[in-house]
Amino acid sequence: MDFSGGCYCGALRYHATGKPLFKALCHCQHCQIFSGGMAALLIGMPKSLFAYTQGEPAVMLNQSNSESKAQREFCGHCGTHILAIADSNPEMVSIKVGTMDDISLYGSPEMALQMDDSRAFHTLPEGIAQYPRWPWS
Repeated sequence: MDFSGGCYCGALRYHATGKPLFKALCHCQHCQIFSGGMAALLIGMPKSLFAYTQGEPAVMLNQSNSESKAQREFCGHCGTHILAIADSNPEMVSIKVGTMDDISLYGSPEMALQMDDSRAFHTLPEGIAQYPRWPWS
C-alpha cells in the first residue's frame, strides 16, 4: 500500500508505504474524544515506513489518566489528529484513516479494538474480530 494524507488546512502532509500491520476500529476513550464521540478508524503502519513530507506536527502525550500511554501528533494550525504512537509499540504508527487522501485504499476494518470502552450506540461491521483492549499489548 502506498498513500499520502494530511490535515484539514493542508499545513501538515505525510506519506506512508508498505504492508499495513492492521486496519481497525478503535473505541478507546481517547479516540472517542478526538472523534467527537464515535470510534476511530485506524491503519497501523511501521513507523519506519511513515514520514511527514510537509510541516511539523504538534505533539501531545496522554501519559496521565490512561492505561494506554501514547504520543499523539496533530496539526498545530487546524487541530487535525494525524496519528498516535503507543508506548507499548513505539515502532508502529496508528494513522487516522480520515486523514488519507484516498480513503478507498483503506477498504474496511478487520478488527474492533478497546471494546471495553465502547458505547451502546457504537455499531460494528458484521463478523469482525473484537478485542477488549489491544490484542498485541
